Amino acid sequence: VGLAETDSKDDFKVKFTTIPKSISLIRPFLAMDLAIDGDFAVDLVRSGGTQIGGRLTYTNNTGGAIVDPQIILKLDGEVLNDSTVELAGGFFNSNDNTITWNKITKPDLFTEIAVGQSETLTFNFKTKTLATRQAVYKNPEIIVSSVITGKRIGEGSVPEDIKVEAAKRIKIQSDVALNAVTTFAGGPFENTGPIPPKVENDTTYTVTLNLTNSSNALERGKVRATLPPYVRWNNKILPSNENVNYDAASRSIEWDLGNVREHVGFIDPARSISVQLTLNPSTSQLGDSPALLINPTFTGYDTFTQTELSQISEAPTTDMGRLSDLDNAKVVQ
Repeated sequence: VGLAETDSKDDFKVKFTTIPKSISLIRPFLAMDLAIDGDFAVDLVRSGGTQIGGRLTYTNNTGGAIVDPQIILKLDGEVLNDSTVELAGGFFNSNDNTITWNKITKPDLFTEIAVGQSETLTFNFKTKTLATRQAVYKNPEIIVSSVITGKRIGEGSVPEDIKVEAAKRIKIQSDVALNAVTTFAGGPFENTGPIPPKVENDTTYTVTLNLTNSSNALERGKVRATLPPYVRWNNKILPSNENVNYDAASRSIEWDLGNVREHVGFIDPARSISVQLTLNPSTSQLGDSPALLINPTFTGYDTFTQTELSQISEAPTTDMGRLSDLDNAKVVQ
Protein backbone atom coordinates (compact mmCIF):
# COMPACT_ATOMS: atom_id res chain seq x y z
CA VAL A 1 0.00 0.00 0.00
CA GLY A 2 1.35 3.47 -0.87
CA LEU A 3 1.29 6.47 -3.15
CA ALA A 4 1.54 5.63 -6.83
CA GLU A 5 4.59 6.68 -8.83
CA THR A 6 3.51 9.36 -11.31
CA ASP A 7 5.51 7.87 -14.20
CA SER A 8 4.54 4.25 -13.61
CA LYS A 9 1.36 2.44 -12.66
CA ASP A 10 3.35 -0.58 -11.53
CA ASP A 11 5.42 1.06 -8.78
CA PHE A 12 4.95 3.19 -5.66
CA LYS A 13 6.47 6.58 -4.96
CA VAL A 14 6.01 6.12 -1.19
CA LYS A 15 5.34 2.73 0.39
CA PHE A 16 3.28 2.69 3.62
CA THR A 17 3.38 -1.02 4.28
CA THR A 18 4.25 -4.28 2.59
CA ILE A 19 2.48 -7.56 3.29
CA PRO A 20 4.16 -10.70 1.96
CA LYS A 21 1.80 -13.09 0.22
CA SER A 22 2.70 -16.64 -0.76
CA ILE A 23 1.40 -18.05 -4.02
CA SER A 24 0.82 -21.77 -4.44
CA LEU A 25 1.60 -23.26 -7.81
CA ILE A 26 -0.57 -26.29 -8.48
CA ARG A 27 0.67 -28.79 -11.00
CA PRO A 28 -1.95 -30.18 -13.39
CA PHE A 29 -3.06 -33.73 -12.71
CA LEU A 30 -1.75 -34.77 -16.09
CA ALA A 31 0.94 -32.59 -17.68
CA MET A 32 1.64 -32.63 -21.42
CA ASP A 33 4.43 -30.77 -23.21
CA LEU A 34 4.54 -30.60 -27.01
CA ALA A 35 7.78 -29.48 -28.69
CA ILE A 36 8.64 -29.07 -32.38
CA ASP A 37 12.34 -29.57 -33.12
CA GLY A 38 12.94 -28.97 -29.40
CA ASP A 39 11.09 -25.63 -29.48
CA PHE A 40 8.14 -25.14 -27.11
CA ALA A 41 6.92 -21.89 -28.74
CA VAL A 42 3.33 -21.87 -29.97
CA ASP A 43 4.12 -20.25 -33.34
CA LEU A 44 7.07 -21.53 -35.36
CA VAL A 45 8.59 -21.14 -38.83
CA ARG A 46 10.18 -23.90 -40.86
CA SER A 47 11.49 -24.35 -44.40
CA GLY A 48 9.56 -26.41 -46.89
CA GLY A 49 10.70 -29.95 -47.61
CA THR A 50 12.80 -30.29 -44.46
CA GLN A 51 12.12 -32.92 -41.81
CA ILE A 52 10.16 -31.59 -38.84
CA GLY A 53 10.49 -33.49 -35.58
CA GLY A 54 7.92 -33.55 -32.79
CA ARG A 55 8.30 -34.61 -29.18
CA LEU A 56 5.36 -35.10 -26.82
CA THR A 57 6.02 -35.67 -23.10
CA TYR A 58 3.33 -36.53 -20.55
CA THR A 59 3.58 -36.86 -16.76
CA ASN A 60 1.14 -38.20 -14.16
CA ASN A 61 1.19 -35.71 -11.25
CA THR A 62 -1.71 -37.28 -9.37
CA GLY A 63 -1.58 -39.50 -6.34
CA GLY A 64 -3.06 -42.42 -8.22
CA ALA A 65 -2.86 -44.23 -11.52
CA ILE A 66 -4.58 -42.87 -14.62
CA VAL A 67 -6.46 -45.59 -16.46
CA ASP A 68 -7.62 -45.83 -20.08
CA PRO A 69 -5.16 -43.14 -21.26
CA GLN A 70 -5.19 -42.10 -24.89
CA ILE A 71 -3.37 -39.48 -26.93
CA ILE A 72 -4.64 -38.29 -30.30
CA LEU A 73 -2.32 -35.99 -32.25
CA LYS A 74 -3.53 -34.36 -35.47
CA LEU A 75 -1.36 -32.96 -38.28
CA ASP A 76 -3.56 -30.50 -40.15
CA GLY A 77 -2.43 -28.71 -43.31
CA GLU A 78 -2.71 -29.19 -47.06
CA VAL A 79 1.08 -29.18 -47.47
CA LEU A 80 1.60 -32.15 -45.12
CA ASN A 81 3.30 -35.00 -46.95
CA ASP A 82 1.51 -37.84 -45.19
CA SER A 83 3.75 -40.48 -46.76
CA THR A 84 6.70 -39.13 -44.72
CA VAL A 85 5.11 -39.44 -41.27
CA GLU A 86 7.23 -41.57 -38.93
CA LEU A 87 6.57 -42.45 -35.31
CA ALA A 88 7.74 -44.73 -32.54
CA GLY A 89 4.73 -46.95 -31.79
CA GLY A 90 1.15 -45.83 -32.10
CA PHE A 91 -0.88 -45.73 -35.32
CA PHE A 92 -0.95 -43.07 -38.04
CA ASN A 93 -4.22 -42.84 -39.97
CA SER A 94 -3.62 -41.07 -43.29
CA ASN A 95 -7.38 -40.66 -43.85
CA ASP A 96 -7.57 -37.92 -41.24
CA ASN A 97 -3.83 -37.43 -40.51
CA THR A 98 -4.09 -38.43 -36.86
CA ILE A 99 -1.69 -40.39 -34.67
CA THR A 100 -3.28 -42.46 -31.90
CA TRP A 101 -1.48 -43.85 -28.89
CA ASN A 102 -3.58 -46.04 -26.57
CA LYS A 103 -3.60 -49.48 -24.95
CA ILE A 104 -4.28 -51.08 -28.34
CA THR A 105 -1.66 -49.29 -30.44
CA LYS A 106 1.00 -49.06 -27.69
CA PRO A 107 0.07 -51.41 -24.82
CA ASP A 108 3.50 -51.19 -23.15
CA LEU A 109 2.80 -47.58 -22.08
CA PHE A 110 -0.92 -47.00 -22.30
CA THR A 111 -2.58 -49.68 -20.21
CA GLU A 112 -2.33 -47.15 -17.40
CA ILE A 113 -0.08 -44.28 -16.40
CA ALA A 114 1.42 -44.95 -12.97
CA VAL A 115 1.93 -42.31 -10.30
CA GLY A 116 4.81 -40.04 -11.30
CA GLN A 117 5.30 -41.84 -14.58
CA SER A 118 6.68 -39.63 -17.38
CA GLU A 119 7.15 -40.77 -20.98
CA THR A 120 8.12 -39.16 -24.28
CA LEU A 121 6.68 -39.98 -27.70
CA THR A 122 8.29 -38.86 -30.95
CA PHE A 123 7.12 -38.31 -34.52
CA ASN A 124 8.53 -36.81 -37.73
CA PHE A 125 7.11 -35.51 -41.00
CA LYS A 126 7.91 -33.39 -44.05
CA THR A 127 5.96 -30.95 -46.20
CA LYS A 128 5.10 -31.36 -49.84
CA THR A 129 6.95 -29.37 -52.50
CA LEU A 130 5.44 -25.90 -52.13
CA ALA A 131 4.99 -25.22 -55.84
CA THR A 132 5.12 -27.28 -59.04
CA ARG A 133 3.62 -26.89 -62.49
CA GLN A 134 0.70 -29.03 -61.26
CA ALA A 135 0.07 -27.70 -57.74
CA VAL A 136 0.69 -24.48 -55.85
CA TYR A 137 -0.12 -23.36 -52.30
CA LYS A 138 -0.57 -19.96 -50.72
CA ASN A 139 0.62 -19.15 -47.17
CA PRO A 140 1.09 -22.82 -46.20
CA GLU A 141 1.02 -23.89 -42.58
CA ILE A 142 0.61 -27.03 -40.51
CA ILE A 143 -1.28 -27.11 -37.20
CA VAL A 144 -0.09 -29.79 -34.78
CA SER A 145 -2.70 -30.38 -32.07
CA SER A 146 -2.78 -33.05 -29.39
CA VAL A 147 -5.23 -34.14 -26.71
CA ILE A 148 -4.62 -36.64 -23.92
CA THR A 149 -7.52 -38.18 -22.03
CA GLY A 150 -7.84 -40.67 -19.21
CA LYS A 151 -9.58 -41.42 -15.93
CA ARG A 152 -8.17 -40.55 -12.54
CA ILE A 153 -9.33 -42.73 -9.70
CA GLY A 154 -10.04 -40.26 -6.91
CA GLU A 155 -11.29 -40.56 -3.37
CA GLY A 156 -13.98 -43.16 -2.93
CA SER A 157 -12.78 -44.89 -6.10
CA VAL A 158 -14.88 -42.51 -8.18
CA PRO A 159 -13.34 -42.09 -11.65
CA GLU A 160 -12.71 -38.52 -12.77
CA ASP A 161 -12.24 -37.68 -16.45
CA ILE A 162 -9.00 -35.88 -17.33
CA LYS A 163 -8.36 -34.02 -20.56
CA VAL A 164 -5.34 -31.91 -21.55
CA GLU A 165 -4.81 -30.19 -24.91
CA ALA A 166 -1.87 -28.51 -26.67
CA ALA A 167 -1.32 -27.06 -30.15
CA LYS A 168 1.44 -25.58 -32.33
CA ARG A 169 1.25 -23.57 -35.54
CA ILE A 170 4.06 -24.09 -38.05
CA LYS A 171 4.28 -21.53 -40.85
CA ILE A 172 6.25 -22.67 -43.90
CA GLN A 173 8.68 -20.25 -45.54
CA SER A 174 8.40 -19.61 -49.24
CA ASP A 175 10.85 -21.51 -51.43
CA VAL A 176 12.87 -19.00 -53.46
CA ALA A 177 15.26 -20.09 -56.20
CA LEU A 178 17.77 -17.91 -58.04
CA ASN A 179 19.71 -19.27 -60.97
CA ALA A 180 22.14 -17.69 -63.40
CA VAL A 181 22.51 -18.83 -67.02
CA THR A 182 25.30 -17.91 -69.46
CA THR A 183 24.73 -17.67 -73.22
CA PHE A 184 26.75 -16.44 -76.18
CA ALA A 185 24.40 -16.94 -79.13
CA GLY A 186 20.62 -16.90 -79.23
CA GLY A 187 20.14 -14.46 -76.37
CA PRO A 188 18.79 -10.89 -76.31
CA PHE A 189 22.22 -9.35 -77.08
CA GLU A 190 24.62 -9.78 -79.98
CA ASN A 191 27.85 -11.08 -78.47
CA THR A 192 31.31 -10.91 -80.01
CA GLY A 193 34.81 -12.27 -79.47
CA PRO A 194 36.56 -15.63 -79.69
CA ILE A 195 34.95 -18.86 -78.48
CA PRO A 196 36.63 -20.49 -76.67
CA PRO A 197 37.80 -17.36 -74.88
CA LYS A 198 41.43 -16.40 -75.50
CA VAL A 199 43.97 -14.91 -73.12
CA GLU A 200 43.97 -11.08 -73.22
CA ASN A 201 41.13 -10.98 -75.76
CA ASP A 202 37.61 -9.64 -75.19
CA THR A 203 34.61 -11.95 -75.42
CA THR A 204 31.14 -10.75 -74.48
CA TYR A 205 28.57 -13.00 -72.81
CA THR A 206 24.93 -12.67 -71.78
CA VAL A 207 24.13 -13.62 -68.18
CA THR A 208 20.45 -14.11 -67.35
CA LEU A 209 19.27 -14.15 -63.73
CA ASN A 210 15.97 -15.97 -63.08
CA LEU A 211 14.01 -15.83 -59.83
CA THR A 212 11.14 -18.13 -58.83
CA ASN A 213 9.01 -17.90 -55.67
CA SER A 214 6.67 -20.61 -54.46
CA SER A 215 3.96 -19.79 -51.96
CA ASN A 216 4.25 -16.52 -50.01
CA ALA A 217 4.34 -12.89 -51.11
CA LEU A 218 7.73 -11.25 -50.63
CA GLU A 219 8.79 -7.67 -50.00
CA ARG A 220 12.11 -5.83 -50.33
CA GLY A 221 13.46 -8.32 -52.87
CA LYS A 222 17.00 -7.66 -54.07
CA VAL A 223 19.63 -9.58 -56.01
CA ARG A 224 23.25 -8.55 -55.55
CA ALA A 225 26.41 -9.82 -57.25
CA THR A 226 29.99 -8.68 -57.78
CA LEU A 227 32.01 -8.54 -61.00
CA PRO A 228 35.41 -10.27 -60.92
CA PRO A 229 38.42 -8.06 -61.81
CA TYR A 230 38.70 -9.59 -65.31
CA VAL A 231 35.03 -8.85 -66.24
CA ARG A 232 33.66 -5.46 -67.45
CA TRP A 233 30.16 -4.06 -67.11
CA ASN A 234 28.66 -3.16 -70.51
CA ASN A 235 25.60 -1.31 -69.19
CA LYS A 236 23.23 -3.41 -71.32
CA ILE A 237 20.13 -4.59 -69.42
CA LEU A 238 16.88 -6.21 -70.52
CA PRO A 239 14.06 -5.74 -69.81
CA SER A 240 14.86 -2.06 -69.52
CA ASN A 241 12.08 -1.38 -67.00
CA GLU A 242 13.76 -3.49 -64.32
CA ASN A 243 15.58 -1.51 -61.63
CA VAL A 244 19.24 -2.55 -62.03
CA ASN A 245 22.19 -0.46 -60.84
CA TYR A 246 25.94 -0.93 -61.16
CA ASP A 247 28.41 0.63 -58.72
CA ALA A 248 31.84 0.93 -60.34
CA ALA A 249 33.67 1.57 -57.08
CA SER A 250 32.56 -1.72 -55.49
CA ARG A 251 32.07 -3.51 -58.86
CA SER A 252 28.65 -4.60 -57.58
CA ILE A 253 25.33 -5.10 -59.37
CA GLU A 254 22.05 -4.63 -57.54
CA TRP A 255 18.70 -5.68 -58.98
CA ASP A 256 15.89 -4.17 -56.91
CA LEU A 257 12.84 -6.40 -57.43
CA GLY A 258 10.68 -4.77 -54.75
CA ASN A 259 7.58 -6.92 -54.17
CA VAL A 260 7.60 -10.47 -55.55
CA ARG A 261 4.27 -12.27 -55.86
CA GLU A 262 3.74 -15.87 -54.83
CA HIS A 263 3.76 -18.52 -57.61
CA VAL A 264 6.24 -16.55 -59.76
CA GLY A 265 7.93 -19.05 -62.06
CA PHE A 266 5.09 -21.55 -61.67
CA ILE A 267 1.70 -20.03 -62.52
CA ASP A 268 3.21 -16.67 -63.47
CA PRO A 269 6.45 -16.16 -65.44
CA ALA A 270 9.68 -16.03 -63.48
CA ARG A 271 11.20 -12.64 -62.75
CA SER A 272 14.32 -12.33 -64.90
CA ILE A 273 16.90 -9.92 -66.25
CA SER A 274 19.68 -10.29 -68.80
CA VAL A 275 22.91 -8.29 -68.75
CA GLN A 276 25.88 -8.25 -71.10
CA LEU A 277 29.39 -8.64 -69.66
CA THR A 278 32.86 -8.61 -71.24
CA LEU A 279 35.48 -11.20 -70.28
CA ASN A 280 39.18 -10.50 -70.73
CA PRO A 281 40.99 -13.54 -69.30
CA SER A 282 44.57 -13.70 -68.04
CA THR A 283 47.28 -16.30 -68.55
CA SER A 284 46.62 -17.45 -64.99
CA GLN A 285 43.20 -18.68 -66.18
CA LEU A 286 44.42 -20.97 -68.96
CA GLY A 287 42.33 -24.15 -68.97
CA ASP A 288 39.73 -22.64 -66.62
CA SER A 289 36.09 -21.71 -67.14
CA PRO A 290 36.10 -18.32 -65.38
CA ALA A 291 33.18 -17.10 -63.29
CA LEU A 292 31.40 -14.08 -64.76
CA LEU A 293 29.70 -13.06 -61.48
CA ILE A 294 30.67 -13.64 -57.85
CA ASN A 295 28.03 -14.82 -55.32
CA PRO A 296 24.72 -13.85 -56.95
CA THR A 297 22.49 -13.59 -53.86
CA PHE A 298 18.78 -12.93 -53.37
CA THR A 299 17.47 -11.38 -50.15
CA GLY A 300 13.88 -10.54 -49.27
CA TYR A 301 11.20 -10.53 -46.58
CA ASP A 302 8.55 -13.26 -46.36
CA THR A 303 5.34 -11.43 -45.46
CA PHE A 304 3.54 -14.58 -44.24
CA THR A 305 6.21 -16.00 -41.94
CA GLN A 306 7.60 -12.51 -41.20
CA THR A 307 11.16 -13.73 -41.71
CA GLU A 308 14.13 -12.67 -43.84
CA LEU A 309 15.06 -14.92 -46.76
CA SER A 310 18.40 -15.39 -48.47
CA GLN A 311 19.30 -17.56 -51.46
CA ILE A 312 22.68 -17.84 -53.19
CA SER A 313 22.94 -18.96 -56.81
CA GLU A 314 25.78 -20.92 -58.29
CA ALA A 315 28.07 -18.45 -60.05
CA PRO A 316 27.64 -18.29 -63.85
CA THR A 317 30.78 -19.17 -65.80
CA THR A 318 31.87 -19.42 -69.42
CA ASP A 319 30.55 -22.99 -69.30
CA MET A 320 27.14 -22.62 -70.96
CA GLY A 321 25.87 -25.95 -69.74
CA ARG A 322 25.80 -27.97 -72.95
CA LEU A 323 28.09 -30.95 -73.49
CA SER A 324 29.11 -29.67 -76.91
CA ASP A 325 30.28 -26.40 -75.33
CA LEU A 326 32.52 -27.87 -72.63
CA ASP A 327 35.73 -27.44 -74.61
CA ASN A 328 34.60 -23.99 -75.78
CA ALA A 329 34.23 -22.83 -72.17
CA LYS A 330 37.90 -23.09 -71.17
CA VAL A 331 40.39 -20.30 -71.71
CA VAL A 332 42.98 -20.95 -74.42
CA GLN A 333 46.20 -19.20 -75.45
